[in-house]
Amino acid sequence: MSRRGMFKVLEIKADHVVVTGGISWNGTPANYRCPKGGLELAQPGDKISAEFTSEPGVLAEAVIEEGVHAALVRPAPYVPPAIAPWDPNKVEDAPLLLLDGSPLSPTDVDALFRQQAKAVEALKARMNAQELLLKSHLRSCICGSGAANGFAK
Repeated sequence: MSRRGMFKVLEIKADHVVVTGGISWNGTPANYRCPKGGLELAQPGDKISAEFTSEPGVLAEAVIEEGVHAALVRPAPYVPPAIAPWDPNKVEDAPLLLLDGSPLSPTDVDALFRQQAKAVEALKARMNAQELLLKSHLRSCICGSGAANGFAK
């Protein structure tokens, strides 16, 4: 299991960064080396987070957490768009929008309503057919074996 810690940048070398992370067992500052990959924009005084490795004095997977260039290295946090609740009393003439945000024209709205009307009519016709089938099915079941089930004709 790897362990992640916070460190302060001391020096920037050609191929690595020297950081400090507290005090070692003998009272001297505990200095570590990090590969420069990912820390190209680091400056002395910046704070980074990195993982300890099995090799003593070497850190890996360093990321700038605090410093001048921290915002350039880390992605900005996702802020979901604020959606205003629908107010049925507010009747303004706002345009109808598609899911991608583009406005609907009146012909598009008319076509949507006509399509929905056709879908409703098709559903009603299907329900009527189901009701007719159900009535004839029940009549055949009741009439065919009504006496066996206790149903009167």
